[in-house]
Amino acid sequence: LSSNYCNAQWTIIAGDSTTFPVNSSFTHIDTSAGNIWQIGLPQKTFFDSSYSTPFSIMTDSVNPYSINNNSSFTVEYTDTNSYMFIPDAYIGFWHKYETDSLKDGGYVEISLDSGATWTNVQNAWSLGMTTSFETNFYNQSSDTIQGNIPAFTGTQDNWEYSAIKLQWLFPLIPPFNSNNIEREEFTHKVMFRFNFKSD
Repeated sequence: LSSNYCNAQWTIIAGDSTTFPVNSSFTHIDTSAGNIWQIGLPQKTFFDSSYSTPFSIMTDSVNPYSINNNSSFTVEYTDTNSYMFIPDAYIGFWHKYETDSLKDGGYVEISLDSGATWTNVQNAWSLGMTTSFETNFYNQSSDTIQGNIPAFTGTQDNWEYSAIKLQWLFPLIPPFNSNNIEREEFTHKVMFRFNFKSD
């Protein structure tokens, strides 16, 4: 069994994309022990090539994923213009996957506080955001894995494009020359974390 994400692209204010390893500097793989995400050439039966050749980011380029695994990589965007704010966040990617249905799978989280806390994108309402323009994305109530986590699970044989847009319910522009550091961090940096979890 395997999981594979390829040609991730994220557009928040300006568009960025990667085809691995070109322009993947904003993609960070967690280097802790047990993390199986890798960027490389797919060499498996199910994953024998990338969507955008030659490289992909995947859960191990050769071996099946391990049991009781929890691996992640992050993608981040920071607005460098102090007078701007991030009005919405959009992320889209081509992927295919083969997992143990309802038990193992992949899900995307968002952080607005530099990675201190994470929320599944399907629960972004708890951050004051709403989801819109969903394309081939998992559903909060019907697509879940063990632990009742909304996620991609089962098998997607062909490369499929999935995307989601998150918008502020009540967008607020921080006052110019504001000393409210917390609000500036909240509106100037968005992080997405791609997780893979197996039982």
